Amino acid sequence: MIQTETTSRTARERETSALDAEALTYLTGKHVFDTPSRATCKTLLNCFLQHVYPFLPIVDPTTLRTNYDDDPLPTFLLYTISTVAAPYLSPEHLSSTGYPSITTAQTEFFTRAKLLYDSGCEQSELVCLQASVLLGSFQHSLDSTKNSRLWFANAVRLAKQMSLHRKDIESEVDHVSYCLYQRIWWTIRFCDAFLVISGLEDALHVSDEQTDTRPVDAFDQVSKIANAAADAMEHSDAHILAEACQWVQRGKNSLYAAPHH
Repeated sequence: MIQTETTSRTARERETSALDAEALTYLTGKHVFDTPSRATCKTLLNCFLQHVYPFLPIVDPTTLRTNYDDDPLPTFLLYTISTVAAPYLSPEHLSSTGYPSITTAQTEFFTRAKLLYDSGCEQSELVCLQASVLLGSFQHSLDSTKNSRLWFANAVRLAKQMSLHRKDIESEVDHVSYCLYQRIWWTIRFCDAFLVISGLEDALHVSDEQTDTRPVDAFDQVSKIANAAADAMEHSDAHILAEACQWVQRGKNSLYAAPHH
């Protein structure tokens, strides 16, 4: 049997503040606010930090590890993290969640995330961006209309809308926020280049001329954050994005030779 917990009252009030009664009734009937049990959520978050975060460092791992009990994640982000983390559940952990299979769990998480997004429950641009990067990071057929290509394109749109592609934003936000934005932007650029090289996309979403955000250098500021989550990831993983930045820069001449948007 799958154990669930109802989204905290404060979080639910924030997420449903713009909904009319009909929409709220519909979402409640779809159980989108009946999140997995706290134990299951922690298991999924640990899987995410260990297996996904090193390659997609688009959230603050310290917040995930230390603040979850006191400040639950936005429901939309929780479901998207769970979607990408589910394939890494061990048989023992899967059994403890109550789901009969990885596919069942992943499909439920994705479906609920999509319902929350389509209904406009999540108002934070940053949360929508983070979730879109995650859902656009892997090829899937969980939904025929909102596939990974659509989610990734949405991530690029939101990142540009938030000016993450411009270095000027560094002087407009605090250091911690800028470090996060910088990681998100270069994660997007790496994914963008990888999709073209792997043949999954015909052209880049972001050209070199469209951005001047400085690359992550030796994953410097990220290393400080990663050290706070040392029990969830290997220290060597802290250099993955920096190496990806260098890879994108080295390969940009051949990549940008192709037509781009």
